[in-house]
Amino acid sequence: MTQREQLDRIVDEGNGYLSCKEAADRGISPQVVSLYAHEKGLVREARGLYRDPGAWEDPLYTFQFRYPKLVFSHETALFLLGLSEGEPVAVSATLATGTGSAALAHDGVRVYKVRSGLFELGLGAAETPFGHPVRCYSRERTLVDLLRSRTTVDQQELLAALKGYARSRRRDTPLLMRYARAFSVDRLLATYLEVLL
Repeated sequence: MTQREQLDRIVDEGNGYLSCKEAADRGISPQVVSLYAHEKGLVREARGLYRDPGAWEDPLYTFQFRYPKLVFSHETALFLLGLSEGEPVAVSATLATGTGSAALAHDGVRVYKVRSGLFELGLGAAETPFGHPVRCYSRERTLVDLLRSRTTVDQQELLAALKGYARSRRRDTPLLMRYARAFSVDRLLATYLEVLL
């Protein structure tokens, strides 16, 4: 299989996206990728990431590619996990304390910070609506994050997410309470759950 055929395959498997890292993992140099992108008319989404002009734009995947340390959280995580009705107005992401966030804020991302000891708690993955994998917090961690930020998030969305979780067969209440304890919102969560369960 030629390098161009391999690149065609990467674009097909990537739902229209081509990353230089993935090409390099297959032994294809950045120069060949750049030439291929130019010949095929690919759109440069970020440094090292190209998109076929016929493919749907995936802003969440592009954000994740540009800022690999971020984790989608709050309303964006609700959306990715299928716990909200619609797409969030603004992208919400969490970074470990000490990680620079000025560029993200400039891009319109709502940035939340958490100390590094709690940053990985509940870390998982989800798929964007366009089929690309991104880092995202679990359902339980997302609910705890929403409770912690209850003064800045939409109250109706918070209540709807808690109600949906309370009705879910896949709920893990002990895990939810453990996360709530770690973030010191366990009493508040218990109050909400008493009403909902």
